[in-house]
Amino acid sequence: MTDMQTEDLIDEMIAKLDSSQKNETLLETVKSLRNTAGETGLSASQITSLCKIGTSGKFNSVVSGQIIKSLIPRENVPEEAALLILSKLCADAQSLKVQHLLLKWLVLVFDLIATKSKIHSLYSIIFHFIESEILCPTVCHLLFMLTRKCDVTHYRISKLLTLQKKIGSQPYLCGLLTVYKMYQPSLISMSGRHRVFFRKTDKSWNDIIQNVQQKYGLCVRSERLLTSPVKMPKKLTNQLMTSPKCSMVHENTQASFPISQIATDKIPMHRIKSFQEVLDNFSKLDLSCQSHTLLSSTTLQHIVAVTSDRTVPIRLNFWFNLCLRNELIGVAGETTQGTHLLKTLLCFIDLTQECPPACESFLFRYLCTWNGFDYRVFILKLITKLKVLPFTTLQSMVLAPLYKLYIFSTHVFFKCSVIGILTELLRNYVTTEVKKYEQLVQVQYESTEQFDDARHSIFSYKLEKFDANQTIQHLIQFIDDLCVEGMETDDNNYVLYFYFIQFYKLVSRIYTDHGRPVLSLPSKAFFQKLLFCLDPSFISSLCGILMNYKEVTTQMKQNDLLNSSHQDQIKLLNQYLVDTFYTLWRRRAFHPSCSDSTVVYAGLESSHQDLSDTDVFNPKRMFALDRHPAFVAHAANFLSVSKRDGKEAINGEFVFEESFKEYLESHCLAEIPRLIQSLTTT
Repeated sequence: MTDMQTEDLIDEMIAKLDSSQKNETLLETVKSLRNTAGETGLSASQITSLCKIGTSGKFNSVVSGQIIKSLIPRENVPEEAALLILSKLCADAQSLKVQHLLLKWLVLVFDLIATKSKIHSLYSIIFHFIESEILCPTVCHLLFMLTRKCDVTHYRISKLLTLQKKIGSQPYLCGLLTVYKMYQPSLISMSGRHRVFFRKTDKSWNDIIQNVQQKYGLCVRSERLLTSPVKMPKKLTNQLMTSPKCSMVHENTQASFPISQIATDKIPMHRIKSFQEVLDNFSKLDLSCQSHTLLSSTTLQHIVAVTSDRTVPIRLNFWFNLCLRNELIGVAGETTQGTHLLKTLLCFIDLTQECPPACESFLFRYLCTWNGFDYRVFILKLITKLKVLPFTTLQSMVLAPLYKLYIFSTHVFFKCSVIGILTELLRNYVTTEVKKYEQLVQVQYESTEQFDDARHSIFSYKLEKFDANQTIQHLIQFIDDLCVEGMETDDNNYVLYFYFIQFYKLVSRIYTDHGRPVLSLPSKAFFQKLLFCLDPSFISSLCGILMNYKEVTTQMKQNDLLNSSHQDQIKLLNQYLVDTFYTLWRRRAFHPSCSDSTVVYAGLESSHQDLSDTDVFNPKRMFALDRHPAFVAHAANFLSVSKRDGKEAINGEFVFEESFKEYLESHCLAEIPRLIQSLTTT
């Protein structure tokens, strides 16, 4: 049926107002109108006309109820229609049943209302209806979506708390108080035991509206941003809904007129079609009252990052906190909703480059009982996004639970994942988070200007002063301990070795790449196992790591950054360099100074060796480049390629030739000759 035919039905309805026809004929017309509206929807003008008819008070409750049920919007709902309904509610011209239906309809189409500034001005009038026992649940739901910071007054808080004492801790009252608590946390205390707040508002009516909206190119997304229902007991699933109800995200709607012609001071987000329109109308944007809708597109997330309205990130953080607690804390196993929520959170963090405080508090609680399997990819990824914390906090809340899982896990893949994400956490600290923290501390504690956290951070939080470099130093030591534990418990697994090496490569270049005066060498156990491992690429990586440390100490010395606290590390580095050089190059594995300046051969005296230097099986030569188990194949291949006499393998003089160094470089082992060259020229 066309719009013209629908208009004819409305005209017929208006004509019957003054007629004397029987109610049976009138009901048939209303029924026909309802069926037509359910298929094609009504335009804005038709919605306004029907609102006037349905609230006129000239019909009984049955007819008025059918007219209200026919209010199926095709696109947007004009604010005038909502104002008309609220004014009729105040006039007390309708029965309680009709008033309840009108409020239900406002809740259903809340996000379709073009603008809400005038509706918000009636907040006090709507609040008055909480006195009604029948209307209170729906009124609380409507106020839940309308409430802003300016609406939270002591009088209203007192009124709600008094009502709560009178009728008990009803879910709908708790829902509204939850929003009030966000703005006045010191005045409201709640147990937080409710998972849902508001009963479903006529599912069949809601489905009809959604079907018509989707038919005209609109997309309806639930408050949870989840596509499948929450797994709850049947009784609750049939009666309750999560709060707030829904959000509308307009994707391909054909606007009836361009943005430039909108007369209102505020432009609703569904009118925005491109990022350029966001830039052109930034000061006029009217963000949705439901904070979760900001997560539906990257454009809206950019607005969160730059808006001066501090209530937007506060409400968004509150929503994250509520959903993470309800969907994940204390919920066994993985759910589709939990997975979708974590994906949404990670996408938001990746775009804004800032971790909400709700994510941090969630991780602190969740890791205490985490089994290491549920949502593993997302939980480990979230850990890498944490802001820099005092090491005592990081140790007790994050690292200690991970350490227990790491030690008792029999899966090498999980241990690799833990080392990998802690390496990424360290990388995030030295590249971004520490600099951001130091800037915030300088502005908040040391600047004479008034601190405005909105200029430096999306989310507001009180900073605690601590030494960020000390956190980095302790974190490195913690990961180093995990590496040693992994070597001992997993029998030198080479997959683990790869992750260990990636970690030490990062640590060895912290000062060079990021300017942090951090000098922390690998443990002796790691150095020993890597120097004598059977993989030449690992030995080459070890040489590269030692070369990085050598360059770092030189640069720090030139910049006067070395102090007494670095002396032990410098001494250990010298021991590593001497052992590596004597073992691989000088053919003096058990060199004379082993008891004084060695790590690998500590306690072994070279004078105890009875074999001569020319003996083929002399232990001093067993780990040189030509005899080392990891390089025997390379030495044999080099002699074969260069067509050398096999007798040359006995004396091993070929390792000193430039051609052998070039051979190593061509086989991705360039770090070995690079380190040797550096040590022989100094």
